[in-house]
Amino acid sequence: MQMYDKKNALFSYSSRLDENGMKNDFVHSSTLRYTINSLVGIQKAQLFHKTEMDFNRMINRFLDLHAPHITNAGDEGLLLYLLASSHHHKQHDWFEKLEKIVRQKDTVLSLTLQEVCWIFLGLVRYAYVNKADQGASASEKFFKDINRHFLNKDTLLPFHCLKTWRKPFVSFGAIVYFLWSLYEYSQVFGDKYAGSLFKESCLRVIGLQQDMGEWPWFINADTFRIMDLYQIYSVHQDSMAMLFLLPAKDAGIGEAGSAITKGYRWLFGANELSEKMIVPEPFFIYRSIRRKGILETRKRYLRSLRLSLSKQQGKKARSTSLEINRECRSYHLGWILFVWSGREDFEEFTELKDLGSNLHNN
Repeated sequence: MQMYDKKNALFSYSSRLDENGMKNDFVHSSTLRYTINSLVGIQKAQLFHKTEMDFNRMINRFLDLHAPHITNAGDEGLLLYLLASSHHHKQHDWFEKLEKIVRQKDTVLSLTLQEVCWIFLGLVRYAYVNKADQGASASEKFFKDINRHFLNKDTLLPFHCLKTWRKPFVSFGAIVYFLWSLYEYSQVFGDKYAGSLFKESCLRVIGLQQDMGEWPWFINADTFRIMDLYQIYSVHQDSMAMLFLLPAKDAGIGEAGSAITKGYRWLFGANELSEKMIVPEPFFIYRSIRRKGILETRKRYLRSLRLSLSKQQGKKARSTSLEINRECRSYHLGWILFVWSGREDFEEFTELKDLGSNLHNN
């Protein structure tokens, strides 16, 4: 809880370690999103582990202080997921907000994939928890819009958004949320098409994993080519990929198990720099391995456009041109709690068995 500001009911946007301990940033606008994400993880963990924290008070305090400032549709969707899972009385108010969005097709088509998927997850969770016809109707309508507008039927990869210049360039993280929302919808509503789409898309996405277990960051949904491997994010390796890989493994997709193991072992030092990404005390995970230099996002887009035009694929960079980003984001730990709580397999990661005394502060 060193990333938590109890007074303001917020988890940090970014945290770093130095000789004096942990330094947190609570100012960035994404702090609200990361707090919701962290609460989702804690809520799941509390189902399996006893803690001393008053979780309901944390949620109420957060809503009292920050609810008016939550205006991003995706954040509203993940918040609905949290409130419905907690059987919170304010879930109905947030469902009404999202239902209005679902009715406005122009608004839906202006959203990014992450926003669409988080709304979808919130609607499906609300329908499941409340056995609500209204929630089911909204979920089913929204799925039709996603399937019609945000999915490339040839590659089975989703689009980032519907703006022509940006449409095909989708991040791995957004793909994860797409697959997870597909799975949740197929399970709650018994939709065979969604279930089949989930399995087939999973198999294809697993094929994107690289030889050291790393998940590429930027993909062209039209060509199924990797546009840029970097940054390689720890959160993708140990938790976000598990949002679809663990359900895939449970569904009998054999390739998922080895993909999970290869993914988290990347953090143990089986990576491009042969460095461990985990600090034992206080528990801390470095954010990524990235290219050195500035203007990373702009360069990534330009590189991706060039590679797309030349029909080429992004390649690995020399290790000398890479570095570790030694910050941590609170939502990362939230996803770890969410995906691994209640799991009794893969103890190598959940118990950090392969690290032992060799774990060190890089």
